[in-house]
Amino acid sequence: MTAPFSQEGLSTLQAPPLRVPGTFFVIAAFFVLVAGVAITVAAETAFASNWLPTTIAITHLLTLGFISNTMCGALYQMIPVVGGARVPMAEAGVWVAYGIGCGVLLLTVGISGGQPLFVDLALWVLGPALAFFVLTITLALTRAPAKTPTITGIKLAIAALLLAATVGLWMAHGHAGYEFPGDRRLFIAGHVATALGGWVGGLLVAVSWQVVPMFYLAAAPSRQTQLILLGCIATAVILPSTVTLFSTFVAPLPDLFFLIAGAPGLLGALLLHPLATLRSLWRRKRRRRDHTVRFWQTGLFSGLLGSLAIAVALFTGLQQLWFCAGWLLVWGWAGAIMHGMLYRIVPFLVWFNRMSPLLGRAPTLTTRQLLPDKRIRLAWLTHCASLATGVVACLFVTPLTAQIAGVLLTVAGGMMLFNISRVLLTDI
Repeated sequence: MTAPFSQEGLSTLQAPPLRVPGTFFVIAAFFVLVAGVAITVAAETAFASNWLPTTIAITHLLTLGFISNTMCGALYQMIPVVGGARVPMAEAGVWVAYGIGCGVLLLTVGISGGQPLFVDLALWVLGPALAFFVLTITLALTRAPAKTPTITGIKLAIAALLLAATVGLWMAHGHAGYEFPGDRRLFIAGHVATALGGWVGGLLVAVSWQVVPMFYLAAAPSRQTQLILLGCIATAVILPSTVTLFSTFVAPLPDLFFLIAGAPGLLGALLLHPLATLRSLWRRKRRRRDHTVRFWQTGLFSGLLGSLAIAVALFTGLQQLWFCAGWLLVWGWAGAIMHGMLYRIVPFLVWFNRMSPLLGRAPTLTTRQLLPDKRIRLAWLTHCASLATGVVACLFVTPLTAQIAGVLLTVAGGMMLFNISRVLLTDI
């Protein structure tokens, strides 16, 4: 058995087999490729309206397919390391990854093609897969001996995932031939605020308190900042869904209530956390060239720009600014950080599982040899190019620009899939 890695209370003794997070990560990269192809093919309508089935499908290819798969795979690895508790039935996580992957494919094909049967099948696949994931992760978190802000943040993120997934699956019934449960606009507002501010934002914030200091020797935020951010995440878990359900089943509420409900979580995740983390990265002790830092900086700046776009859209009512904000947050903020962390975590996991037991006994590869920085730099440049082109396509709704953004996204997804698969298949 491999000896446990320990750094300031971190332990990898109970980490799952490499194939568990690896399966999630490969599937996540695959969905970036699929999303790029979808945008390229549907360039004329991809950024035309957020109510179009094509746009909804592409959004979920990136959010459920890429971002959530990456986050789920990371949690199987992070909770034993940070919390000190093994996830029950962790080996079954491979089937969770397959379930989420198949469910997302069925959902997007069903919605984009107007096929209620496919959406109905997606509900029966996605629902159990997500329920099993939430249940096993929750059991691990309740048994975790560590009581750190990171663990608290992960608990809040899982609660947000449960709520966002429940509301999302409930809404999907409207595409499966059933009656929609209520005001679609209100349900979308609650779903998006909980998913972005609680699930994605909560996990990014909590995990960053571990990985940024560990990988980049950057200072963690102060205890006071962490508590403020945890409070913001908690509001994203509680308020948006509560307001949505109250307005649907008790009494209609003005739009101002939805703005107030979603604001704290989004401000914490998209404004306070990026500012604090950018400051920490700027002052980091390790200054050597590392393009995974560029991914973090790109993502954090995209979060700031996305929050600005939301603010301007609220005051101007410009529909295309909402598209721009969505693109900046999905492929810029969360997408760039996830992309960069995959290039940091996957080589580390392969090195730890396959190379570290051979130290002193046989020649081994380093993490930089497993994935050279020049490949990460090319991936970062491609990500930035697709992000910038997508912003132009969102603002001006030009099919040619959307096609270029789609092609660049396809290239980024293909490179990601190749690089991650290549590293995971490396033996010695």
